[in-house]
Amino acid sequence: MLASDHAIRGEDAFNDAVRRAAEVAGAGMLVTFGIAAARPDSGFGYIEHGDHLPGDAGAYKFACFVEKPAEAEARLPIGIGRAYWNSGMFAFGAKRLLE
Repeated sequence: MLASDHAIRGEDAFNDAVRRAAEVAGAGMLVTFGIAAARPDSGFGYIEHGDHLPGDAGAYKFACFVEKPAEAEARLPIGIGRAYWNSGMFAFGAKRLLE
């Protein structure tokens, strides 16, 4: 599920991420695409990742989500390198979604 208003740079990297997401979703998981947070910004929701998924260095377990935190609250997960801006893009199988 992709938003129609995103400008995506790095087409090859994005296509690689979509392929990896399809594999993870094919294993029955719900996938959200995060954008590496470059700075604290109260205009974005934040995804904080947990541990790597087994067998995939580019995918993580979900730790928490915070919807548009105050700038000061966004500094901590960014400072420890675990924060992604929520892109609003997802991958999942229809069966999993219906469950």
